[in-house]
Amino acid sequence: MTQNEMAKMLTEYRKLKQRQNTIDESIKAIENAIKAEMGDTEAAVVGGVKISYKKIIANRFDTTAFKAENAALYERYLKQSEQRRFAISF
Repeated sequence: MTQNEMAKMLTEYRKLKQRQNTIDESIKAIENAIKAEMGDTEAAVVGGVKISYKKIIANRFDTTAFKAENAALYERYLKQSEQRRFAISF
């Protein structure tokens, strides 16, 4: 692929990302308006569409506290992984 072709793809990528950001912001605004309207109501049906807005309780392991209190044990079970991260910065 030539640099010119890559530049064209990056230009198209940037335009699509900008549109995606605009759409994501619009979706988030609508979601927030629906949540505000629902208030404490956990479920509703509007025009045949089911909506739920429920509290979820999740138990998560506090790695920061565990590491502070049990540093040697934390290090013993620490597992290193390798990944590749893709990023484009304009």
